[in-house]
Amino acid sequence: MWHLVIAFLVGGVLCLGFARLYVTVGRQGLTVTPGRLPWPRIRVPLEAMACASHREVDALGDFGGWGYRIRPGASGVILRSGSTLFVRRAGGWDFAVTVDDAATAAALLNTLIDRRKAH
Repeated sequence: MWHLVIAFLVGGVLCLGFARLYVTVGRQGLTVTPGRLPWPRIRVPLEAMACASHREVDALGDFGGWGYRIRPGASGVILRSGSTLFVRRAGGWDFAVTVDDAATAAALLNTLIDRRKAH
């Protein structure tokens, strides 16, 4: 019986660790990490970005559900419907992540991309 309790506790801790995302936008590009865990980490370097945008998405309608999602031409970490940051990679593939104030994140990334191209 104890092994079931331990299994549920470990599963619960893992679920809590992945229930919240930390999204960082800066000179290194875009980094997405689950909770306070250092791994797994998704990183899109600034050098690999063509542009960034934002829009409202419906998690179920646009991506077929929640979690790490892959669809034709795009992948992303979708934890809810709403404000979503989209990063267009140089190869044409989009990466999406749901965040509060995706417009500000997209504007910052586009500014950094333009500065990199100017130099």
